[in-house]
Formats: sequence, structure tokens, C-alpha cells
Amino acid sequence: MRYVYVAFIALVLAMLAAPSFAQKRKGIDFLSTSLKQGTQVPYPVDVLYGSAESDVVLVHYSDIDSCNENCKEDMKERLEALSALRSDIQRGRLSILWRPLVKTDEQARAAMSFACLPPEYALNESMKFLKDRTDNTELPVPERYMDKAESLGISREAFARCVENKDMWDFYKRHTDNYQRRIAGPSPSYDWIRGLAVKFNADYLRGFINFVKSPVGYKRASVLNKILPSDIVVGEPASNKIRMTMYFAPDGAPERDYINKNLQKFIQVFVASGDVYLVIRPFPWSRLSSVKSTEFLYCIPADYKLHIMEQMYISLDKWRTSSSIDPSQTLLQLAVFNNLSERKIKGCLNSQNTARKVAAERKLHQDQLNLVLTPTIFMNDELFAIGRPGFGDMMSAVRSWKAKQKMDGR
Repeated sequence: MRYVYVAFIALVLAMLAAPSFAQKRKGIDFLSTSLKQGTQVPYPVDVLYGSAESDVVLVHYSDIDSCNENCKEDMKERLEALSALRSDIQRGRLSILWRPLVKTDEQARAAMSFACLPPEYALNESMKFLKDRTDNTELPVPERYMDKAESLGISREAFARCVENKDMWDFYKRHTDNYQRRIAGPSPSYDWIRGLAVKFNADYLRGFINFVKSPVGYKRASVLNKILPSDIVVGEPASNKIRMTMYFAPDGAPERDYINKNLQKFIQVFVASGDVYLVIRPFPWSRLSSVKSTEFLYCIPADYKLHIMEQMYISLDKWRTSSSIDPSQTLLQLAVFNNLSERKIKGCLNSQNTARKVAAERKLHQDQLNLVLTPTIFMNDELFAIGRPGFGDMMSAVRSWKAKQKMDGR
């Protein structure tokens, strides 16, 4: 009898650890921590527009050394977002941390043109400089911003002293070195929240703020109970199995790292045992490389989707040369390599009908789930993780769900 009692207590403890029995959590509780996050918190000397205690701190890295045409368009969008988000910043919902990327003393001194202005103006002026610059080798000249500083109540002498502060030059050079060694990749992002790359867009950031502040709940999200044409299904769907739904951007480096490290192991342990079936959903963000790679997977026959998705992640650095470049032609080579009809895949990929269907699916997911980052993983009708949970975390979660199912008599 004692052993039965001990086993019962163990079962109850496992059941209580299951997500559905946990206290209602806010979105911020699901954001995995990152090594990058430690270097993206505000320091007292940082240029911070808003409060360090705001709901969300966005870190914006500014590459003052270069800005191509795509960059200029990005700066235009950021300036519009900055204006639209002013009320959110004033209400303490958002703050923006500005960090220039500089390697030399000359670049560091040039960056002080903006760092020595009040934070709101530092962001505005740095973005305007990059957007309007005609000579891509031109650096900002601090002396040209003295009148601006004076009009904002900063004396010319105080501005000049700030510009020549070599401790700040070294501070920015150290952070640039850290950014390049630990954060930047082949297609670096310049906007981050909690060590996770995000988009500097007003609507997106408001959605992100609402997500991190609000309790999450997806019981009415019918999209989690459907199999859609673009889904990659691994295992046989059944009501007595745990349904794990994974949202992945096909062009995402975090997704690649997660897939390469955990997916096959998870399939071998849990899908093969009949405990779980996977629904992998390619999810396009607004960047061109994400949209076109999702459309490419949509056009792949169901039996080939998983295999080609894995090949896409393995060769990611070859076909995703830039977020603003269409990778379709390079991806078609993968279809040919797998003996699929190039003509059929290309026709599907170039079809407006495909674009409409993928866009409609994306809207459906976004309307019901308010996705803010990928990977995002659901277990049955509940959010499990955002980011890259370890295999041990996934194993514990599956065991907890199995214990709950046993208690429910299923």
C-alpha cells in the first residue's frame, strides 16, 4: 500500500508540473534567456530613450559606418516607428537603448555627434543621417551638431567635452567587439529584445508589448486543432497523443540551430514511441527571404517537406545571403537535387495563388496566436516555449502531459 501511495504522490507532482496546471503566466515568462541578453541591458552611461524600468527594452545597434539602399529604407521605417511609438515610450511600455557600432577612434568620435544629444534626438538624428547620407563613406561630424545641441539647452562647451570623452569611445568599441564576436551573424540584426532579434516596427512592437504583459491562453485558437496544407506532420495524428505544434521561420538561424540539435532526437524518442505527433509550421515574417522560403516549402509535396526543410537549414548560409534578397532560384536547386519537377515547383512558387494562400495562413496564425518570435512551440492547446528549449525541458514536459492524461483517464 505504501508503494501505491508513493507512486500516486509522484504522479500528482508530475501532473502539477504540467503547463495546464501551472498558474496563469504572462508572455514574458515564456521568453527564454540568452547569453546575448546580458550585454543588452542599460548601463548608466548608455543613451536610453525612456525608462530602464519600462515593460520592454529594445536595443538598437546603429552601424554608422555604412548604409546601403536597403538600410536607408529600414531607417525610414524605423523613423516612422519611432514617431508612432512615442506615446508608448512616455507611458513606460517601451524604452529604446541606442548603441553605435564603431571600431576606430575616428568612428567613435563621429558617433558622439548623436550620443551627446538627448536620447530621443540621438535616435532621430542618427537614423536621419543614415537615411539621407549620399556618400556611403561619410561619417557624421560632431561640430555640425553643435547648433542642434545648443537649441536643446546643451552649451557648446558641454557638447564639445562630451564628444571628446574617450572613456565613452572605449565603451562603444568594446560593445562593438562583443556584438561582432557573440551576436552578429552573416545577416546581422540590429534590433533586439531580451537577447532575441526583433523587428523595429510600430505594430509589431506593440504586439510584442501586449504579449509580454498579458496572460496567455489559446483554448479558443482553432488553428491549433487543424492540419493545414503547408504543415509538415511527423507521426500519426491521434486524440490520445500529445500534439506538439512548432512554428519555425524557414530562414531563421535560431530555428536552424534548434532543428539540427534536437529534432531528430525528439522524433526518435517520442514520435517513434507513439506518445507525440509533430505539426511543424513554416511561418513567414515580413522579410523577403522568409516569405519566399515559406512559399517554396508550401509548393513541396507532403512526403518531401520534412527532408527538404532539413536540407534548407543545413544550407541556410548559402541560400539566405540577405533578408531582402529573393532566394527562390537557389532553393529551386534543392528541388532538382531531390528529383522533383523544377517546372512544377517553379510554377507554384511564381503563382499569385500560392502567395495569397501563404499570406492567408500567416494572418490566421497571427490573428489567433499573436506570434512574436520563432521558434514558438505549443503542446496541445497551451504555449510551451518561445525560443529554443533544451531536449531535457521537452522530455520533462512530455512526461508531465502523459501523467495528466493518465489522471484524466485518457
